[in-house]
Amino acid sequence: AALAAELLYAGATTLSGQQTLGEEYCDIRQVHAHAEQVPAVTTRVALVLWRTLLPFLAQVAYGRVLRVQRAMAATPRRTAADAGPSCPQRLRA
Repeated sequence: AALAAELLYAGATTLSGQQTLGEEYCDIRQVHAHAEQVPAVTTRVALVLWRTLLPFLAQVAYGRVLRVQRAMAATPRRTAADAGPSCPQRLRA
């Protein structure tokens, strides 16, 4: 729900070339780096995706890393004694 709301808000403001509430309050405007004009639509789409999807994907990846760490911590570790003889010893016998 938060991702959809952020995409909707960023799309309604940035994609249309309008200022966000924060930009309006601070009296700043998005402009192209080399010309004082509103960035191209493709640049604005990239900005919206960068600003919304990248943090979401990072959060999802971080959650998966935490789950893997918890799963690894919950499984007992095997020692060399638990494993039995190693492969070279089995081949010699």
